[in-house]
Formats: sequence, C-alpha cells, structure tokens
Amino acid sequence: MRCHGSFVVALLLPAVAAAAPQAVSLVPAGAAPAATAHVFVSGTFSTWPVGVWTDRGQLAWTCAADRGHFAVAIPADGAVGLHRVRFHDAAGATAVRRFLVDPLPAQGEAEPNDAPRTAQAVTPPTVVDGILDKAGQVDCFRVDLVRGQRLLAAVEAHGRLASPFDPGLDLVDARGALLQRNLDAAGLDPRIVHLAERDGPVVVRVFGLPETPDSTIGLAGGERFVYRLALTTGPVLTGCLPGALAGAAAALPIPRGLDLPAGAILLSGTGTSADPARGSVRTAWLPGATGLVELPVVDCPVIEAGIWPGATPLASLPACVTGCLERSGEARGVRFRAAKGAGLAIECAARSIGSAADPLVMIHDAAGRRLFVHDSPDERFTWQPPADGDYQLAVVDRRDDASPWHSFRLTIEPPVPAVRLTVASDSVSGSVGKPIAIEVAIDRRHGFAMPLVIGCDRVPAGVEAPPVVSPAEGDAAKKVTFSLTCPEPFSGPVRIVARPEGMPEGRPLATAACGPEQVIDLWVTATPQAP
Repeated sequence: MRCHGSFVVALLLPAVAAAAPQAVSLVPAGAAPAATAHVFVSGTFSTWPVGVWTDRGQLAWTCAADRGHFAVAIPADGAVGLHRVRFHDAAGATAVRRFLVDPLPAQGEAEPNDAPRTAQAVTPPTVVDGILDKAGQVDCFRVDLVRGQRLLAAVEAHGRLASPFDPGLDLVDARGALLQRNLDAAGLDPRIVHLAERDGPVVVRVFGLPETPDSTIGLAGGERFVYRLALTTGPVLTGCLPGALAGAAAALPIPRGLDLPAGAILLSGTGTSADPARGSVRTAWLPGATGLVELPVVDCPVIEAGIWPGATPLASLPACVTGCLERSGEARGVRFRAAKGAGLAIECAARSIGSAADPLVMIHDAAGRRLFVHDSPDERFTWQPPADGDYQLAVVDRRDDASPWHSFRLTIEPPVPAVRLTVASDSVSGSVGKPIAIEVAIDRRHGFAMPLVIGCDRVPAGVEAPPVVSPAEGDAAKKVTFSLTCPEPFSGPVRIVARPEGMPEGRPLATAACGPEQVIDLWVTATPQAP
C-alpha cells in the first residue's frame, strides 16, 4: 500500500481507539539518488499501514507488509539534502525524524565489526549506514590504501541527522596502533583526513559518547544512535563561495574543496531551514564528490569577505557576508559606514552551519583601533557605532586554526522590528467536539509593537479555529493560547500564523515554528471521546 508523501495532508478519519504511532529511529538514515531504500522505523505502530508526511514531498514512502518497514523511492534529480519525515494514522503522528539523501553510493553496516580483526571491508567512495544501539559498542571498517592516497572519513550524526549522541572517530593501522582521533570537527560530528604513508589497510572506528557529558566513564549507545559514515579517496566538496544565495534566481556559487572535478555545482530542490524565520535553503553538491553544503536563500546582497586589513566594502545594509579561513592567522572581513547610535544587528554563523571554525568577531574604527569583540558564535548581538564614520569588521578563528572547512556566514543588518512565533511541540491532540489548546510564544524583536491576530491557515472544512488578538503590550503580547475544535475525527497538519490586526488577508507576517525540528506544519489530532 502506498503511503501519503505530500507536503500537506489532511485526513477526516473514522473513530479509532488506538495509541498514536511512535518512531524512534530510521535505519538506514539515508540513501542515494535514483535508489529505492528499504528503511526500518523502530518504534510502535498500533495500526498498519500508516501515512507519511515529508517536508519536501520528493520521496515516495511505501509501506511494506511488515510493520515498521518501508520502501523509499528517491528520484534521480532534486532530492539531495535533508528531509524531515513523520508517520501518522487516525490516532496521531510520530515525532519528526530526519532522512538524508547523499550522492555517494550507500551500504549498510554488517555485524560483527566491533574490533579491527573483524572490521567490515569497504571500498570508497561510499556511505555506510550504522547504529550504535548498545552501550560500549564500537563499529570498525577496513579500507585498503596505497602510499600517497588521501582518505577522508566523516560522520554525519549529531548535526544533520539530529542523533542524540556525541560521535567519535579513530583511525588505526593494521596492528591497532592509533594514527588519528577526532571528536568535534563539525559541531559534535568528527572528521579525519589521512595521507597514507605506505600500502596497506587502515581501520576506521566509530564510537559514541554521551551528548551531554556526565560522570559516566565509557562509551554510550542507544536505539537512536544512528549515523552515516562517508569514506572517500576522491574529490571532496568543503564549501561554496559565496556561501548563500541572493534570491531564488541567484547565480550558481563556485565550489571549493579538494581535487574537485570540473563542472558547475548542482543545487537540490528547495527545503526549509531549521529556523523558518530564516527562509528556505538549497543543498549544493557535485556528482562524484563527497560533501553537501547547505545554502540559505536570502533577500539581501551576498558579499565575499576580503582579507583583512583592507576587507571588502559594503555598499548597503542589510548584507550577508560569507568567507572561509583557510590559512592560519588569517582574518577576513568587510568595511562599512555607519551613523552614531544607529545600531546594527550582527550574527556570525559557524557551528550551526557545520563549520570547523570557532570565530571571533572584531570591530575596528577607520584607524584600526579595536572597539568591540564578540566571542559567542551563532549568537546574534547588537552593536552601537560610537560616532559617524567608517568601520571595519573582521572575523578570525579563536584558536588560530584554519582549513577548507573553516567557513562562516555573517549577517549585518539594521535592527528592523520583527516577530517570531513558536509552538513548543510539533503535534497536539484532543477529543472531538472539545477545544484543543495551542500555546503560541511571541518573540517581538527590536521594538516590534504591532497588535497581531494569531490564527490558523489551511483549516479543513468544519473545523472551528477562531483567531485571537495579541496586543502590543502586556502578557498577551508575549504568549497567547489559540484553540481549534474538530467536529469529527481528524489527523492532519495546520499552520499557525500571525497577521497585523486589521489585515486579515494576504501573506502572513510570521508562521509558527513547531517543536524541536522547527517545522511549520503543526500536526493536530482529534479522536472520539471515551464513552
């Protein structure tokens, strides 16, 4: 039976008395384009088959005969990158999980492979899908190299897959001697680049540590400890310049990396960012190369940071500035003119975009005197120019480290009033005929003081969803409770939106980001009241 895979699904369903489905992990957690992956979703499914919701609607999920098993058809074009998915029936929906489409050929992990002597033999380029489902588990993979060959081993787990552990990566020789160890090359995800000094095998070991360090001494494991291990001796895509797209019709960026083949970079279909307030993203990739680069689509000029001092002039603000710290001791930045007291909102993204950089943002005056230092990457701050004049902004690495993976993305903009809505959960449930309460948090930024009407978009016929007003001041300016009532059993997505009071039509001013995955589709379930 074919499952639903559309972007928006609304179902009016008959009465049921079953528990909502639960999805713990997806194994494998990804696949290659033009393939059909057989995916097992561990968890609980009281009814079968189930429906499937995806945020991009490009993957076709088909329920197999056995519960929890799916055939996932991936198209040849446009689907590379991250997909968010959840499974649903008349009783509710699972938590949102992630599935990654990567251009490298994929294979599954084969047990036993818990020691170098039993390591699974693999031939690069490949992606190995694995899971560390028991405490103390280690997965080993053997790669045969020739002298002078470069091996890249990189784990996707905590970052793109949101697996709740801190993965580690070892490289050992045939005798078990440690050659390299890495823990946190891209956020918590590790990466090793190794140049073979002799012919022969090496063994890549994947292990897990607790996501939050505690007093436990030992390796962690669990049902959600899924990972994807990329192994290649070929070309590697490390980034793009610029590192963002100025609108949907922006020119193709220039790929950057190791031994890249000739040819233009490819962009996947549009997806949503983890923060809907930041708009959409597209995934850049090159056929035959390892590495995916997520590029946000922004509505302002995108500038490449110049080598500082000197830097690149900014003609206007707001602007998105991208760059890479490839040489030790290098600084990159921009120069701009600002008026006294005209505050600027600035953010330097690094870890949140999978970068190895630990950036410091420094602001200097025209004479080169340092005025300000910000040392919390991925955190927005506001800076007030002390006088009218010219200023320079420079980005450096705190550890004086550098590599092709040390990219950053800097946004500089006047602090324009704006609003953001969030809902703590990505699903709510209740009974038919009774109001289902949805608490909406309202983040009013930079003096936003407009009354808002909080309502519901894409409401099925018959569902009552009266809007509520959030005034400009008071407790209700920060949080309101919105309710909807379903006259019949219902299980499907809706969107919570805000519009300026007095403007009930037109494009919403903001759409609520829901749950840990910040999806914009809130799943609502109404089941019959118990007798």
